[in-house]
Amino acid sequence: MLVVCFWSGAATPLALSEAPVATEVIARTEVWARAAAGSSEQRAALTLIAVSHDDEWLRTARRVLAGRPETIGLISVGAAVDTSAVSLRLAKAMHRLTGQNIGLIPHWRAWRRAAGAVERAAVMVLTPAAQNDVLEALAALDTMVARARSRFAHLLIDLAGLPLRHPATLSCADALVTLAASGGVRAEHLLAVERLLPGERNLGVMLID
Repeated sequence: MLVVCFWSGAATPLALSEAPVATEVIARTEVWARAAAGSSEQRAALTLIAVSHDDEWLRTARRVLAGRPETIGLISVGAAVDTSAVSLRLAKAMHRLTGQNIGLIPHWRAWRRAAGAVERAAVMVLTPAAQNDVLEALAALDTMVARARSRFAHLLIDLAGLPLRHPATLSCADALVTLAASGGVRAEHLLAVERLLPGERNLGVMLID
């Protein structure tokens, strides 16, 4: 069940759908969309409670793809998040939503000795050759993204562990989503990351239980 709320200034959030009854919760995801230019006091929030099926992840995928970005970068902040599991789950939902080919570049520490591609649940996982140096990893990532853009409708990139202050980290993504463990990050840390991200490409934060 999805609960969508819209805030305008100090107004009370308006629930567009009711919260679900008690159920086993696997993950809760919140995506806070940045306000449109010129309306800095407004913020939209998308709250997802994922249960035993993938329908709620489709709603998250729909929000992420609303601006039709070709490449989406996932970064993380605070306590460790299983970005590999989250990125694959989101990529699968993107495929179900669009019916198109989705590419996924995993965390750079998961890259194999030899570059390759493996299909996993309708998602093509693209692995550059393993790199020991982060700068060499950024160069390999840039090459892989350039090659993959023409092959896939959307490309999801796990940017966790790469330096946000390096221009190459963020330049490969048309849209950026921050992943954070629920209860594992402080608000000031999220704000510090937000200041590093290009405002027009920052989709917001996903809180993962």
